[in-house]
Amino acid sequence: DGGLSASVADLLKIGTALADGTLLPASALERMLSPTPIGPIAIDYGLGVKSGNYHGQPCWGHSGGYKGTG
Repeated sequence: DGGLSASVADLLKIGTALADGTLLPASALERMLSPTPIGPIAIDYGLGVKSGNYHGQPCWGHSGGYKGTG
């Protein structure tokens, strides 16, 4: 079923590379973070990332709690 684990330092590297455009172009990051409609239903899930709100601040993540993720 696969899975993924990372240290806080590695997560910081990935987050920084996403934010500064090193890992993906800005247009790809925007698509990744934007909610993606599935048929007539709008959901809060982009291309691999779930969006949300925490204490009034936007946040993004992925719990890994979906079938087939480990």
